[in-house]
Amino acid sequence: IFNWLHWSAGTTARILAVVTIFLGMDLPALNLPPWDTYVMIGFVAWHVGIDVLLELHGYCLIRKVEVLEDDRVQILQSISSAEAQVSIALCQMVKRMERQTYFVLT
Repeated sequence: IFNWLHWSAGTTARILAVVTIFLGMDLPALNLPPWDTYVMIGFVAWHVGIDVLLELHGYCLIRKVEVLEDDRVQILQSISSAEAQVSIALCQMVKRMERQTYFVLT
């Protein structure tokens, strides 16, 4: 529930911020060029596109982890305890590298 409330509060704040920016661009004191609205539309479209792309990427990562976990359970059932520890350490290292790469790319 906390995650959903946190997500909805953040999304509401972002939507209100964009609406406020669009309304504020009409102020004559700002003396903005006539194409300012198109720049803001592009900016909003860019952010919406990136949000959708990151959601899809996160979904794909979750699915990948589920498949890897199933595979790992099957593998761990077929090897000894010492080999299992090495396998777990290797999987943790790979996950850490994936998170670092994900952080750098985003």
